[in-house]
Amino acid sequence: MAVPPGARVNDFLVSACTAADVRPQLLSPGGYLAQAHQLDSGHWVSVAMWPHNGIVDTVVWETTGSSAATAMNLTYRGGDLTRTPLTPIVGVQQYNAVNRVPLPAATAHTSLFLVLIESTDLTGYAWPEGVTGRAQQLGIYGTCHVSLLASDTPGASPAPANSSWTRKRLPQPASPSRSLGAPTAGPRGFSVTTTHQFSALPPFWGDHVLDINTWGNGQKIEPADMRRYVSDVLQGLMAPPACRRTVADVSAQQKPAGAYHVLQLDKPGMGTGAMHSFDSTGGQMSKDSFKIHAPLDGLYEVSCGVVIRAVSGSLGFVAVAMNKNQTAGSTIAATSFCRTGAGRTSAAEKVGAATATIPLAEGDFVSMAIHSDTDFCFGDGSFAQFVSHVDLRWAGVKP
Repeated sequence: MAVPPGARVNDFLVSACTAADVRPQLLSPGGYLAQAHQLDSGHWVSVAMWPHNGIVDTVVWETTGSSAATAMNLTYRGGDLTRTPLTPIVGVQQYNAVNRVPLPAATAHTSLFLVLIESTDLTGYAWPEGVTGRAQQLGIYGTCHVSLLASDTPGASPAPANSSWTRKRLPQPASPSRSLGAPTAGPRGFSVTTTHQFSALPPFWGDHVLDINTWGNGQKIEPADMRRYVSDVLQGLMAPPACRRTVADVSAQQKPAGAYHVLQLDKPGMGTGAMHSFDSTGGQMSKDSFKIHAPLDGLYEVSCGVVIRAVSGSLGFVAVAMNKNQTAGSTIAATSFCRTGAGRTSAAEKVGAATATIPLAEGDFVSMAIHSDTDFCFGDGSFAQFVSHVDLRWAGVKP
C-alpha cells in the first residue's frame, strides 16, 4: 500500500491493518514494532508508527492465510521525534453488545482513535463533537460487517497531510445472519497518541463517546439517522476511487502511420496536465505507465479525451480504442469496449472523446490505443489545451 501522497521526510506515518484469524505482520519498512490485539471473534488488528524517511514509499503488511484484510495509512506532520515512544498505543479497550463506545481521554498531544466495529447487521456510527473523522473502511469478514474507523483530536499543525487505504477482496457470506437489536459482537477500540503539540483542546460537549447504530434486514432507516450514522456505507459515493492521467508530448511519442499505438501516460501531478491529474488511492491506480488499475471490484466509468496532431502536413483518418486487460495496440482495438473516431479542428489536428461504464474486478486495468493513416503525435506539450487524458472512476457495486 502506497504511502499517502504529499508525505514529507520526518512526517509520522501511522498504519493499521486488520485481518481475519491471522495476526498482520509489518514487513516494510523494517525495524519498527507493530502492536497487535486479537478480538473475541478471532480477528486481529495491528498498528505501527514511524517517521517517514522519504525513501520507502510503500507499506507492506503480511496477512497470508487470512480470507480478508483491510489496511489504512495516515500521515501527521509536526511531531517531536525525541518524545515519541517505541510503542505508541496508550490504551486498548474491548466492548461487547453495546451501542456506545467511550473513547480514551485525550492527552496533551493529538490523539488518534482507531476503532474496529463488528456486527451481523448493517452498522453506522457518529463521532462526538471535538473529534475529527479521518478515514473509514467497510467490509465483510464471514458473517460480520466490519468497519475500521480513524479519527483524531485537534492539535497537529498543520492537520494530517493525507491518508490512503487498501483492501483485499472480501468474500460475501452465502447466507448472512440478520437480526434486529444490538450487534452480537460490539465495537472494539484503541487509541494511538502522537506528539503533535497544541495550545489547548476544545471542550467536548456531552459524552465523549462513539455512537453506533445497527439496522436489520428490511428495517426502515430514518433520513436523520442516515445523515448521522451511515457515513462508511456511503464512502464509495463520497470519496470513490478515481484516477485521471494525462499526456502531451510532441517528440517522445511521435508514432508511425498504419498501426494502433498504446498511449503512455504521465504520472498524476506530472507533465503538462499536472494541474488536473490525480490518483485518489495514493498510487494504486496509476502504478503503470500504460494502464489505470481498478483497486477493488466495482462498476467503473471510463472516459477519455484525445488531441492528435500530425507530425507534418495534414492529418488523415484517426481512430481511438479503449479496452481492459490488454497491452498490445492491436488487441486493444480488436476487442475494445469503446471505440470512436476523432473530429477535425484544423488540417493538422483532430480531437475525440468517449465514455463507457463497465464492470471491473480488483486488479483489472484499462488502456487506450490510437491509430492514424499518417504519422502523428499525442497532443502538444507546449500548450495545456492540447493535453489528452484517460479517467477511471468507481461508480457502484459490481453487478
